[in-house]
Amino acid sequence: MAKRARSVYAQFPKQPGTGGSLFPPTDYTAGQMVAMVFVDEIPQRCGGFTVWPGSHLLLHPFSDTVQSGLIGSESATAEYAKTLDTALNDITPLEFSGRAGDVLFWHPRLLHSVGINHSAEHGRQILRLIVPYDY
Repeated sequence: MAKRARSVYAQFPKQPGTGGSLFPPTDYTAGQMVAMVFVDEIPQRCGGFTVWPGSHLLLHPFSDTVQSGLIGSESATAEYAKTLDTALNDITPLEFSGRAGDVLFWHPRLLHSVGINHSAEHGRQILRLIVPYDY
């Protein structure tokens, strides 16, 4: 049974012709794997789950333990920030689309974000909702 819902993430469609931004976090969990199930279809460019492939390999070593989200020292924090900037600038984000029932697995330290929702440009506007639960 779920212990708590962390939050509700909503990604509304952007007005046609406008841009958008991605805001990727890494998760600070004791887990070694995270999963997400699509409950509805998410077509391409409609706010799908977006990851920076391989970013966890760059960022995970900065944590003071495997399960911790803490960075060991002030100098390590500065180096983490540089490495994070490098990952964001050098790795091309990958957005996942899918059908209801599709499952995605990822490492919790992988940079990830809700994608930019351009569904208004396609005639079928989609509101993408995610409610992550901790178990």
